[in-house]
Amino acid sequence: IATVDCFRQPPVIELWDVQDKPILLQEFTPEYELPPNYQRYCPHEISWSADGRNLAINLWSEVQIWRLEDDFQFYMQYAGATTITWSPNNSYLAVADKSIRIWNIDERQLVQEFQIPEELQPPDLPPGSGPSWWIKKIAWSPDGRYLVSLGPTTLIWDLENSTFIQLDCLTEGSYEVGWSPNSQYLASHYETCDWQQDKQLFSHNFILTLDYHPNGELLAGILFYQLGILDSANGELLDSIELDPEDGQIFTQVEWSPDGTRLATAQWSSGYIGKVIVWTMDR
Repeated sequence: IATVDCFRQPPVIELWDVQDKPILLQEFTPEYELPPNYQRYCPHEISWSADGRNLAINLWSEVQIWRLEDDFQFYMQYAGATTITWSPNNSYLAVADKSIRIWNIDERQLVQEFQIPEELQPPDLPPGSGPSWWIKKIAWSPDGRYLVSLGPTTLIWDLENSTFIQLDCLTEGSYEVGWSPNSQYLASHYETCDWQQDKQLFSHNFILTLDYHPNGELLAGILFYQLGILDSANGELLDSIELDPEDGQIFTQVEWSPDGTRLATAQWSSGYIGKVIVWTMDR
């Protein structure tokens, strides 16, 4: 697991072995020139490629790729990168701001770019309008053919044909989304839908973030003090873990391990102390 400690400045990326008990393997600090008038900074997002070789670090005005096994590094300059996602084959990274750019990491080349059509952008934008209407989240389908983007509207991008379709089955304003393993369903923090039919399957209360189990049968979701395991077919709550609100902690992120036997959650406390817990799942 990769974590980031932003209380140390400059921030430190920490790499952990969590197979048996947490063991800190390595620390490093991304080289980064602070924007004007900034005295502190924290990575906006960090993301491993599925093969565990490359770590992408989103620093907002710069996206960095680190391959620790051979000291490979690749920096991409941006005016404000909002979200990143790896391709299933680990060769490409998609980076979004008000457009989506796809990079071949090994060749360090931009290979594809998509722009949100003007007719789908918010009307009457003042000059210099920034990230308030930009793309909030992108996710690559497991079959590698599609990207979903959440922004002024929800779009599915067909990477083979360079076309898109607009979806209505996800609530406008969603800022988290994930694919089912068969690339047929999408889960946002309000509902789950069959995107090919543009049909909502069920709504739920786990409004922060969700993640599909690798077998596609379960969804893990969080709602502040609650971690829930849902039946992905109908949204039935099968199991849950609840934090004590008086302890001042909330769940902020959840993600299954690739083999589906463990679940990682990120927690945040009122004392500005974060921690990651890895849960072993019995079923």
